Amino acid sequence: MHSVTGMEQAGYQDGARIRKLRKRQLYGLEEFADVIGITRQHLSNIENNRRPISMTIAVQIAAELHVSVSDLLNKRLMPTASRAPVSDFDDEPEQVAA
Repeated sequence: MHSVTGMEQAGYQDGARIRKLRKRQLYGLEEFADVIGITRQHLSNIENNRRPISMTIAVQIAAELHVSVSDLLNKRLMPTASRAPVSDFDDEPEQVAA
């Protein structure tokens, strides 16, 4: 039986979320791996929770998927199906509190 370390608890739980975000952005596995500069197998291992995600790769993934690293690693999902940031779809400017 495999014991779960603290690193695994923190880093091995993000794969399904990353896959979901990648698919919402209409990226295939190999295409997305190329875009973020890792191999298809490395990305597959991350998405299948067989390999923890490094902070460097988390930053690359978050940037390409237009989410913060915090959102990527904290289970909050961005509801979009395009590769453009959500802010590009806003019709109204942000209101700034006085």
